[in-house]
Amino acid sequence: MRRLLLLLICLAGFTLVPRMAFALTCTFAPSGEMVFSGSPSGSAVLDASLNITYSCWSTPLDPGTTVLVCPAVGRLDAATGTRSMKAGSSDLKFQLYSDAARSKVAPDQGYPATLMQLAVVFMGVGNGTFTFPYGRIEKQRVESGDYSANIPITFYYRWLTLLEPPPGCPLGVGTQTTQMNFMARIKVDKTCSVDTSPINFGKMAALPQGQDIDATGSLKINCTPNVGYNILLGNGKAAIGPNARKMFAGSDPVGQSIGYGLYSDPGRTASWGDMITASGQAEKLGTGTEQNYTVYARVPRGQATPPAGIYSDYVIVTVTY
Repeated sequence: MRRLLLLLICLAGFTLVPRMAFALTCTFAPSGEMVFSGSPSGSAVLDASLNITYSCWSTPLDPGTTVLVCPAVGRLDAATGTRSMKAGSSDLKFQLYSDAARSKVAPDQGYPATLMQLAVVFMGVGNGTFTFPYGRIEKQRVESGDYSANIPITFYYRWLTLLEPPPGCPLGVGTQTTQMNFMARIKVDKTCSVDTSPINFGKMAALPQGQDIDATGSLKINCTPNVGYNILLGNGKAAIGPNARKMFAGSDPVGQSIGYGLYSDPGRTASWGDMITASGQAEKLGTGTEQNYTVYARVPRGQATPPAGIYSDYVIVTVTY
């Protein structure tokens, strides 16, 4: 009976020793930077993530195996609910998430809400790597530049105590904190794209002698905001000059042809050529959205009707920026 009583007293004494008597220390460091690649004005979102290394140990050595961590990520704009990278005075909006599906916004400083469990595998000492946070840039129009943001993360952590179900955040009594910073970056290059629609003068039995034949085509240009650009139209198969373009019945510039011109104005007075100094070639400014331009075409009157056939020309559109 005396032995049983002593055993119960010893067990009771053991369970009263608090887990927090073991001093826990954890450090966290980014394995690199969160680098996005691609164009924010493209058709798809841009994703990137960060790998973080951790090291945890206790003094004296605790046989515990799990550290609870609640990370809080800074730089969240309370007004917009987004985060920003800067290039000079320009802003690029992006967001950081707690999950790979990008469904839970990573909480800001002072409001940790994402619980992690880190394994400490042997006698209170362990290290490893985990992925957090997950970044995303939604489609937007921004100027070119090297955008970056220095993002702080505060880690709230403590041991998972014996027989304790994992709590939520905040972690309560015994919580310690440490902080690290990481860089989020993206380089936005100056870009331009062009889309064209053909010019069709129609079908006829003979070229009219008393009137011109007019038609139009269109150009759609999309350049990075505030990027200056010029639109140049090549001289076609004849390769003579903007006022001497010709359509030929075959693929080679030989034989019978039909002369025509391309212009930047409805009155067909400003020839549109491949020189920046040409009339109608004042520099334009990109907006990050499609900008539409009309190409005015004319087959001048008085030309002899060539043999029947399909006459065409191939004009190269060049955007310089």
